[in-house]
Amino acid sequence: MADFEYTSDNIVFDLLNLSLYHGWLADPQSQHATALGDLTYNQVVDYIISKNSSDKEEEVTKGE
Repeated sequence: MADFEYTSDNIVFDLLNLSLYHGWLADPQSQHATALGDLTYNQVVDYIISKNSSDKEEEVTKGE
């Protein structure tokens, strides 16, 4: 798969015309795969950080 969210960290690969590949797999039957859905890695990280920095205990639990 060659679909990456563009970040400034990726520019070196673009400049050198290098392909970047990465994969992460979750068991499709696990609760984690269901919770992740079609989110990208960056979206998952942002979600966890936002929930864990909340003042509401319920939100922190969601982030965990």
